Amino acid sequence: MSGNKRNWLDTVEWVTLISSVLAVLGSVIIKQFILVGVPLAAALSVSIINRRELNKQNQASIDEVSKRLTTVSKDVKSLVGSVKSQPQLQPIYQYNLVLDRDESREILLDALDKAQERLILVCPWVNDRAIDSVVIGKIKSCLNRQIRVEIGYGNLGDIKNGTIVIADKEDWKYSALPALKRLQTEYSSKCKLKLLGTHEKFLVCDDKFAMLGSHNFLTSGNSSSERELGVFTNDADLISKLINRFDTARNLDTKQIVRRKLEAVSTIQNNDIPF
Repeated sequence: MSGNKRNWLDTVEWVTLISSVLAVLGSVIIKQFILVGVPLAAALSVSIINRRELNKQNQASIDEVSKRLTTVSKDVKSLVGSVKSQPQLQPIYQYNLVLDRDESREILLDALDKAQERLILVCPWVNDRAIDSVVIGKIKSCLNRQIRVEIGYGNLGDIKNGTIVIADKEDWKYSALPALKRLQTEYSSKCKLKLLGTHEKFLVCDDKFAMLGSHNFLTSGNSSSERELGVFTNDADLISKLINRFDTARNLDTKQIVRRKLEAVSTIQNNDIPF
C-alpha cells in the first residue's frame, strides 16, 4: 500500500471518529440517538479496511524479507561449495642445511630440550665423546619428564649372531653404551635401546622436526673441524617416514659386548678416531 493511500485512510478514520463524537453530542442535545449510528458504523468500517490494508502490507514485507533470506542462504551455500572445491593449500615446510658438527650438535641438544613426547636418535656408534655428561644429563631430564627416548645403534659390521663384537682398539665406538644401558634399566618404560645394524644418522623430535646427515652425532662431538653436511626439516611426511623406518626396523637385541682384546679407552688418542 502506497504512502498516499495510507494517509488517506488515516484521514478518513479520524474524520469518521470526530463525526461520531459530534453525533453523540448532537443526539444528546436533540435526543435523536439514531444520529450516532451512521458515523460510528462508518468509523468502524474504515478502521477494519485500514487494519486489513496494514496486515497486507506487513505480510508483503515479511514475504520480501523471507525471499531475501532465501537468496542470501543460497549464495552462502554456493560460496562454501566453491571454497571446498578449491585445491587445498599445501603447508610450507623448512628444509635447512646443517653445516658441520657444531650445527648438528646444537640441533641434538635443542631436541633434548624441546622434546615433549618422543625422541628418536639413530647413529651406528655411541661414544662418550658425544654422549658426554651434558647429553646424559639432558636424556635423564627427558626421562624424568616422562618423554620416551629411543636410541638406535650398532653398525652391521660390528654385529655377529646378535652380539656386538669389537675388534682391537675399537672399544671407543661403544664407550657410552654402559651408561645408556644403566638408563634403560633405571627408566625401563621410557628408555629403549635398539640394535639396528645401521650406518644411518638421524634424529626425530616428536612430530615437529628431524635432522639427518653425515655427522655421527652420537659418536663425535664438535671439537673436530671436519666438514659435515645434513638437512634439518619440519616436513610432516618425511618425519612420518623416518619414524616408521625406525619402528619397523628389526631389533637385533644384543645382550653383551664381546671384546677380543681389552684396551683402555683412555689410551686412544683423538687422532685415532676416523670420524
